[in-house]
Order: sequence, then C-alpha cells, then structure tokens
Amino acid sequence: MAIIEQKASVIHPILFALFPITFLFSQNVAQIYPIEAIIPGLLITAISIISWYGLGVISKNYFKSGLIISTGIFLFFFYGHYYEFLVNIFVNTDISLGHKIPLISFVIIFSIIISFIIITKKKLDNLTKIINAIVIVMVLLSVVNIASFYILNSSEFTNNELVKTDYFDSNLSYPNIYYIILDGYGHNDYLKKYYNYDNSEFLSALENRGFFVPEKPTSNYPATITSLTSLLNMEYNDKLVNENGIPNWLKFYEAAKNNKIMKYLNKHGYEIYNLDSGVYLTRHMPIADHNLCGTNFLINSEFSTELFRITMLKPVYGQIFETEGRERINCAFTSLNEVHKEANNPFFIFAHIIAPHTPYLFGPNGEHVSPNDLEFGNNKSPKDIEGYIGQLQYVNKKILENVDNILENKENNTIIVITADHGTRYLLDWECPLCNEEAIRERMAIFSAFYFYDENYNTIEKDITPVNSFRKILNAYVDGEFKIIEKHNYFVTNQTSLVFIDVTDIATSEDN
Repeated sequence: MAIIEQKASVIHPILFALFPITFLFSQNVAQIYPIEAIIPGLLITAISIISWYGLGVISKNYFKSGLIISTGIFLFFFYGHYYEFLVNIFVNTDISLGHKIPLISFVIIFSIIISFIIITKKKLDNLTKIINAIVIVMVLLSVVNIASFYILNSSEFTNNELVKTDYFDSNLSYPNIYYIILDGYGHNDYLKKYYNYDNSEFLSALENRGFFVPEKPTSNYPATITSLTSLLNMEYNDKLVNENGIPNWLKFYEAAKNNKIMKYLNKHGYEIYNLDSGVYLTRHMPIADHNLCGTNFLINSEFSTELFRITMLKPVYGQIFETEGRERINCAFTSLNEVHKEANNPFFIFAHIIAPHTPYLFGPNGEHVSPNDLEFGNNKSPKDIEGYIGQLQYVNKKILENVDNILENKENNTIIVITADHGTRYLLDWECPLCNEEAIRERMAIFSAFYFYDENYNTIEKDITPVNSFRKILNAYVDGEFKIIEKHNYFVTNQTSLVFIDVTDIATSEDN
C-alpha cells in the first residue's frame, strides 16, 4: 500500500519534463505550430515516466527515484543557460570556454545530489509535496499564458479570408516567375569593407547573363520576419502592430503565409510553388499548390532546434540538425532547376534560402562544414567571417548554375528576382540598434538582381526596395494595377515593443 501511495504522490518528474516544453512554447506561442511542442513533450514525458518507474522498481522507493529523475531532467534542460552564463563571464577574456569543464561540473553536481538522496534516511514525502506544488505552479503559469494567447486571438484562427481560389484567368502567355530570397546576403560595399571580400565577379557574371543589378538596393526592414512579411505583401507592416507598438506575431505569420503576391498570381492561373526554408515563416505556405523540400517534422522545426540548444545536448546539437539543414538548402537549389519540367501552367516559385546566413554548413565549393551551433547572426570573429564568405561563395556558385539552367531550358518568358531580406550585421548591436548609423546602413544594404525576358529595366531604380519590386513586375507582366508606394526604410527597436523607426535618410545616405 505504501508503494502505491508513493507512486500516486510523485508527479514532479512528469511536470519537470513538461515545464521546459510548455515554457518555451508559451514564449513563442505565435510562432510555433502546437504539434511542434506536443511531439517532443510526449517523448520527453514518456522517457521521464519510464525512467522514474524503472528506478523505483529497482530501489523500492519511488520518492527517491522521483527526486533523482527530476534532478536529472532539471540539470539536462538547465545546461544551456548555465553555459551561456559562463560564456558571458569570460566574454572579455582570452579564455576559450569549451564544454568539457561545464559538463564535468554538472556531472559532479548531479553525483552529489544523487548521493545525498540515496544515503538519506528521511522519508522525503514532505519534500516531494513541496516540489510537486512548485512545479505545478510553474507549468500552470505557462499553460495560462498559452491559453490566454489563443483566447485573445481566437478571431485570427477563424479568419478565412481568401487563401486559395480556382483559376479563372489562365493566360499561358504570362511569364514564369522565380522569387529567390537569399537570407542575410549583404551588399558588396560592406562585403569589401568589413569582410575583405569583393563580390564583383559574381555580380558581373549575372549582368553578363542579362540581369540588372541595382547599385544601391536596400531592405525595407532589418529582420527576416518583418522584411519577408512586407515584401510578400508588397506593403508596410504598420497594420500588424497595435497603437502601443506591440506586435501580433500571429498576424505577421498569417500575413506571410497567405500573402498578396501568391493570392494575386493564383487568381491569374499561376501554379504556386514554395520551397521549405526550415523556418516557420516560410516553411509551409497553405496558399501554395506545392510545398517542396519539407522533411522530418520533428527535426525540421525551429522549436526542436531551440529546445535542444538549452539542454546538455548543446555541445552536439548543431551536428544533430546540420545534415537536415544542408539537405534542405541543396533541395531548394535542385528544385529551382526542376520545376519547369513538371508545371502545367505559368508558375511562380518562391524560395527562401537560409544562406549565406548562419548556420554555416557549406564551404566555398560545397564541402560540408560542421557548425559549433545553430545560433543566428554574424559577428566579427575571423571564424564567422570565414564561414559567412565561404557559404556566400557556395551560394554564388549554385545561383549561377540555376540561372544557366533556367535560361537554357525556358519554354516560356521568364522573370527571375534574386534579393536578400536584410544585409550583414558586422557592426549591428541588437541591444542598441540605433546607436550606430553605419550599422544601420550596413544592415539595410542588400544584394538584389533582376532578370526580365525583355530586358526592360526602366522601372527598376538603382535604390529600389522590395516593397515595390513586385508591384512593378505585376503591373508590367501580369496585368497588375498596383500603385507604387513611397519608399521607406524602417528599423525595429526590439521584439517585445515593436516600434518602427523611419531610418530612410540614414539608410540611403553615403557612408561617413
């Protein structure tokens, strides 16, 4: 009977397994499909229950086995935070902190706690009750936050505004359109200035193939979410932020996934292709006829990546996900070459490729590079500069291969737009993004290139921004009547109070 009572009263191992999942989900609830949290949650909970029960059977004490398993789960999920804390301590020193010492210290802590639990003569029932209560509150706070979000935004989930329509204007004379977003591809001026790399050979190669490469293109926004939402909808994002500057991220994601470009082209008979990027915003587009390059749902998940990053798997989590990321990028380049063979109508293919942005998975010739981690953002270290330029060179190579194949095999008039969502971040400090005007110029300056089958580039200015690119393309080639809107560059202060600051004068001014 005592054993049965012990089993019934020990619930904290399950709750400790659930808390990291529910907490991470609650902090990113607008950006994650619930299923992405449910699958790892069930897996970790099952492991926790089996481990607790098995250890209890062996020890004949479910109080002690529960405390041992809960301690292990806590340390397993706390390791990433502990490691980042140590990194921040040694950030301004010459000490290179690996994972050996932090891992050994965690093993020592775990061993001490286990030893105390094993040798103690105390019943531990009161301690179990206290821990149960604490973790119940922790989990409930996250659950309440999740529930509040879905309740407050319930109208967004029932918004069935046009997602897809039947073709009603199938005009086979419309051109095939390729829209390729190369994430974090910086402008050549800043590649030369801060990365010691001259990209002129690649730019000239595009021009020799009939592309127009604008001299001073800039992004409308400095980050992927805001930039892609804007360019896919051909408008600014002010409607997606309330009067207090608080973003509704769900609206951003829904606006991107059911965007105006794809809606318009769908109505005009286009077959829509989306190439899975691996990031939530552009991973799966419900409006597309075809979503290609999506693979394992658990691995192909930003949630799983972030979850692994905070655990004791942090030393190797980059290697766990790198193969998937590498295959996804190569799949995108392959698909760009293949779509024309299977499409039955004029087609629009959208490819958001996470390169040359981190993680750095390729060397200049496509050789495999194993990243230490998958954190986004370039910095000033020689290793990161080498990684960025190496991956950029590989992207250049694959883009030229794709362009040659597309232009050689085109059976219809073809338009190709290649651009970046934002520039590099050698100078940018997200803690104070507006403190350095040169950092703003660097971040907003991007690479862009346009190929029109008739080579009529009169409407593409040397300083064009993405918000107007497709307004002009659709007007000229797909019977559009879109108004050309005033050009602005907006910087974002942070993600909790999303305030758009007009930095057009800074972004378009000459460097000091």
